[in-house]
Amino acid sequence: MSANSSVAPAPRVRFDQVGKRFPGVLALDAVSFDVRPGCVHALVGENGAGKSTLVKILAGAHPQDAGTILLDGEPVAIRDARHAQQLGVAIVYQEFNLAGDLTVSENVSLGRWPRRRWSGLIRYRTLHAQAARIFAELAVDVPVRATVASLSVAQQQMVEIGKALSLDARVLVLDEPSAVLTPRELDALFRLVRDLAARGVSIVYISHRLDEIFELADFVTVLRDGRHISTRPITEVDRNTLITETVGRPLEQEFPRRDCDENRSDVALSVRRLTGGPFRNVSFDIRAGEVFALTGLVGSGRSSVAKAVFGAAPVTAGEVIVGGDRMAEGSRVAPPTRPANSLRRTLQRATGFSPRGVSSVNDATNAQSVLPAVVGDDSTLDPRPADSSVGHAANKQATSGGCGSARAEARGSLAESAPADLPAGRQEPRGSLGDHVRSGRRCFRTPREAMRAGVAMLPEDRKREGLLLERPLRENITLAHREDAAMWGLLLPGRERRLAGELMTRHGVKAASTEVRAATLSGGNQQKAMLARWLARPYRVVILDEPTRGVDVGAKVEIYEKLNRIAESGAAVMMISSELPEVIGMADRIGVMCEGRLVGILDNRNRNVSQEAIMRLAVGITNGE
Repeated sequence: MSANSSVAPAPRVRFDQVGKRFPGVLALDAVSFDVRPGCVHALVGENGAGKSTLVKILAGAHPQDAGTILLDGEPVAIRDARHAQQLGVAIVYQEFNLAGDLTVSENVSLGRWPRRRWSGLIRYRTLHAQAARIFAELAVDVPVRATVASLSVAQQQMVEIGKALSLDARVLVLDEPSAVLTPRELDALFRLVRDLAARGVSIVYISHRLDEIFELADFVTVLRDGRHISTRPITEVDRNTLITETVGRPLEQEFPRRDCDENRSDVALSVRRLTGGPFRNVSFDIRAGEVFALTGLVGSGRSSVAKAVFGAAPVTAGEVIVGGDRMAEGSRVAPPTRPANSLRRTLQRATGFSPRGVSSVNDATNAQSVLPAVVGDDSTLDPRPADSSVGHAANKQATSGGCGSARAEARGSLAESAPADLPAGRQEPRGSLGDHVRSGRRCFRTPREAMRAGVAMLPEDRKREGLLLERPLRENITLAHREDAAMWGLLLPGRERRLAGELMTRHGVKAASTEVRAATLSGGNQQKAMLARWLARPYRVVILDEPTRGVDVGAKVEIYEKLNRIAESGAAVMMISSELPEVIGMADRIGVMCEGRLVGILDNRNRNVSQEAIMRLAVGITNGE
């Protein structure tokens, strides 16, 4: 329906002075606006603006403290999710709400399975046919008999949408539905949304992607700090006005510019012939001070490459080199040791005597065996010989041989030559002393090894891989560097709270306190909490997988500025993103993945790469085909 229709229909949903307060937070303050039938109504605002709270009130998850909600002119008090469904209100949340062990068909009709009249058994043929019909309308290929846990993230998103559509809803709320969709799936979603609006369904579309809003919406409502700012037809607002109303201030640039030092030749991260899982034979370099973007369609292997570089995914072949020195596949590196003087003082306080022998690196390592483990220590690493020539010989053999055999030979050589006086589980260090960021040869098997080498990673799936949802925000933010809040191996709660509070303030994490559970935060604040964790200290290489997913436009600019500062400090930034405007606006070079292979690297220092050029590579079209 056109936003400029001469006769405005009666509102499908009317929010009249709706308010909601949580302990210490005024989430909604007298919010009023209408949602018309047959219209796509965009709802925008910063993280913490009140969008999610308003949607949860409409879904029956929270009761409002003030005001009234009218549905087709009738006041309603939505008691719970089932009551909302009975009223014709369906919600597709930003985070999935699916039963992983059930099939797609069972999830789509959950609680409404067709049953035989006398026996009560489920009519699976009808159940599968209903689900297949819904996905045929979506024009997407989802196996209805497969379990949800076996699907990709994008397919799970489509199951959520299909589940909502099965309810014959009068009001359909889509909360960031496009975050994990491919361009083809996004086009199918847009066609479906327009079709539903043409049938008279009211669509509330929540998104931080302004391009989608201007392409799809009829009306747009802006919330800021729990207050209603404006509601108007999309034809009466431009991009800059919408950004200004959303963040409360004008933004000079959506993608802040950064000067790239073209003369810098020092390589911070080098990946050579990396193979494992869905990707194979991937090679690229990232220079210090450079932002390198890795993009491609969902399922192209881009996130798997990032995990493999960080030691969080298995690798069957190839090398990951940090700092320019080459190392054999699978070899280990000694954990950082404390300087001898520090160890001498620690031993004196812990045991009451001062060991005169602790005066060298070797003595310091032996002395460590009588100390209790400290935060971050890993005593399970393979032993390494004191004779560096043996280690180099093993590395040379491993480089020339196959991956599996090389590992076995290297391990055998190292085990045979280990000094007898080293304690079990300990190893003699090589190279110079220093902090956890040490130059040198790396092929990581675990994220801990990567972190000690100065590599950090922000994962794509913040709920499964990033956050401890049921633990306090304090623990989540300090998780990667808890030694900063410890003394002699003991965690100091007061120091940890102060550290978490400082990081929350620095990175704009909005929460009532450091003790709230991470699960209670909005998606954007969860993302900021993970950024606060990983950007709390300097790293040599920073990997960010979808760093702005679920983040509002104002917070996106803040994240972009942080990335620029990281690069300007001399670190290498590897960014994985499915948002092409973000890739083009931020990256100095762009690597494009297609079906597990790196098919091209585009020079974008002048920010002149087109989306078409990226998409041609992403779908496998090369050399002007």
